[in-house]
Amino acid sequence: MGATPTTAMALGTDLQRHTQAIEAAIGMGLSEPQRRYYAHLLICRLLLIHVLQRGGWLPGADPWYLQTLLGYSQEQGRDRFFSQVILPLCCQGFGLPPPERPPALGPQLGTLPYLGSSLFEPQPWELRPDLQMADEPWEALLAWLAEQPDVIPLDTLAIAFEQWLASAPMTSESPDPGLTATVEAVIGDAMLSALAQETGQTFPDLESLIADLGDDLCQRLVETILPRTTVLDPACGSGRLLRAALPPLYRLYDACWRYARHSSSLALGRWAEALHPQGPNPAWRLTAHILTRHLYGVDLRPEAVAATRCQLYWALLATTTPAQGLAPLPSLAFTVLEGNALVGLIRVDAASFDQTLVPTSTAKTTAETPTAMPVETVVQGSLLQPLAAENYRSIRQEKHIRIEHYQAQNQVLEEGNPLPQYAQATFLRDGKRPVEDHRISDLNQVAQAKLNQLLLDEFSQTLGIRLREPRPDGRHRKRLLTLADIDALNPCHWGFHFSDAIETEGGFAVILTQPPQGTLRPRMEPFYRDHCDRFQALGIDLKTFRKQRQSLLQRYPDLAAAWSQYASHIFLLGDYCRRSRHYSPPQRGTLPRALYQSALFARRCESLLRPGGVLLILPPKTVPRCC
Repeated sequence: MGATPTTAMALGTDLQRHTQAIEAAIGMGLSEPQRRYYAHLLICRLLLIHVLQRGGWLPGADPWYLQTLLGYSQEQGRDRFFSQVILPLCCQGFGLPPPERPPALGPQLGTLPYLGSSLFEPQPWELRPDLQMADEPWEALLAWLAEQPDVIPLDTLAIAFEQWLASAPMTSESPDPGLTATVEAVIGDAMLSALAQETGQTFPDLESLIADLGDDLCQRLVETILPRTTVLDPACGSGRLLRAALPPLYRLYDACWRYARHSSSLALGRWAEALHPQGPNPAWRLTAHILTRHLYGVDLRPEAVAATRCQLYWALLATTTPAQGLAPLPSLAFTVLEGNALVGLIRVDAASFDQTLVPTSTAKTTAETPTAMPVETVVQGSLLQPLAAENYRSIRQEKHIRIEHYQAQNQVLEEGNPLPQYAQATFLRDGKRPVEDHRISDLNQVAQAKLNQLLLDEFSQTLGIRLREPRPDGRHRKRLLTLADIDALNPCHWGFHFSDAIETEGGFAVILTQPPQGTLRPRMEPFYRDHCDRFQALGIDLKTFRKQRQSLLQRYPDLAAAWSQYASHIFLLGDYCRRSRHYSPPQRGTLPRALYQSALFARRCESLLRPGGVLLILPPKTVPRCC
């Protein structure tokens, strides 16, 4: 299969079709957004398993492992494949280290590698015993996978993933098939420019730089230039731009590592040893290092986050073979995040954080009771809430230490260091998740709650924003903001989650993004898609809703309440962008009434870029992603 736009778009269209079939087969009382995310997550899992089975990593090196299991399952009866094969295979097989797997799993599924990725962690609804799904969508998906080649080019996969995540068909000209070369050139130029500013040395391209490597130049690269080359996509979508940023970083890392291994310089020798590119092979270790320390992405859609992680893992799996071995996949939970890139604190006032008023756990604020929420001033040293009392710097420092510890644990496994079986489970996991991941998650939750409270103070007190709730008669009701309103925006607090890049380096070295098209406003299409079950039950199609929205909302109070909640939070984000210093021009009142998402992302990128950094903003996508 060649890396042509036509082939890739067809592949993406097929992925859309199979995702929709799985989504339609999901019951379980999930909402439409949950079903959409879960269907994409299941496809991501199956795509990675497909790579493993075609690569010969699964039991018996069977290239038709999944198809064989489907046949065995259907010999025992119909509609058992999902509950008796897919779920245990993903959540207990690939998702658990061997000592923790149920004893019956081995005879049923064979000896499986432990992947350790968040993509294979159980979702809350996957723990329900009544989880069922018909065989038909899985039969069609596995038959389609059987037709695919053993190796799908990464560029083809990247274009296919763009089409897959689009909610409407894209033309053959979009996305640009030459995008990979453009991104590689931007990353290379950014590193060459940084080197020129640091040393005064100039090179026409990376190949010339690599050919001229010496001890001094190599040491400057590995100590200063490479560690500071951080790449961000704040609207990462399928992860295509981040994947395209990988090759130039890898080429320079690989050249420096190969040079340092044979250099007489003690400093370079120590660097090469500390990087320790053993694992299955040097290519795996170097690629994993880049994925976890150089490439960062944010997207509001959980299915986009899953797709980005899947595409980056696909690139990593392409670096090894069964003969070389397979290590647990590195965690991308700290670098590719779900959140709203347009709202959130870029830099955090530590003193304000430490004295933040935190809502008590028993209090709730709703739209009906938007008055003062019971709060308590939390200061460091509180005996009642020791975790919530931690100050900002201590939380941030502990998170950094625990992430380093978590990554070191995975490196021990990559290196093949022997651990007794009785120690492996304790070493890796607590319950169903890594020990460090538990504590990191706790720290993130505490920090997110307090940072959201700071953001609420900025919205309501500094900017004077109130929530505008549309009513069925076309008018609006204003009320005071609550913490739940800020939570609903899902802010990305850049200064906390990416503190090394923001606070230590002053911003990201390179920002690449393709922002969504259109204005920031409530749209009927995504609202209809998120509530299609209710609309279909009422016999209302999208065309009818477009034409008769106001009368339909007056007739059906539940739809009116859902629309009010949806639209009010988009109005809230718009009011923030009009009043916030991060978006408004110096002269108040000069911001256009229509808020174009491409312009908002451009302003956000400027705030996140370090001085002297490189910004590449591609033409907007045709499908809105913010609302």
